[in-house]
Amino acid sequence: MNNMKRILFLFLTFLALTAYGQDEKRSQIQAMKTAYITEELELTASEAEKFWPIYNTYRKDLWNLRHNKYSALYCNQPCSLSDLNHDRAMELLSLSKQKDLEEIALNDTFQTDLLKVMPAPKVYMLRKVEEGFKRKLLQWYSQNKN
Repeated sequence: MNNMKRILFLFLTFLALTAYGQDEKRSQIQAMKTAYITEELELTASEAEKFWPIYNTYRKDLWNLRHNKYSALYCNQPCSLSDLNHDRAMELLSLSKQKDLEEIALNDTFQTDLLKVMPAPKVYMLRKVEEGFKRKLLQWYSQNKN
């Protein structure tokens, strides 16, 4: 029984350290992203102060929307043609369209909010800058995978 407690303790410690490491890595990536976007968009201090709360709220809302879409459309749904009838497929297609329209509305609100705090060229360039960060991050991971 004593060995079982020791194994359980070691396992729980390992899980805690793994979670901490992931949180630390996530924080590091977020800091890199913040610096990259701020620098690439040449945000002034005033713009950055207004931009980041809008951006962070948008990213959280977008993640939630996409997570809900995935859960509704793919979790516990038919996996093959033989399991899916016409009516259910039409329901799922309608739901997918509804979720896509919600994402478009979220993007529209985000763009409108950003235009209140920074000039249109910076709002336009944001998507390109985000893609540049993704490429830079993938490149960094491929170079540091060991």
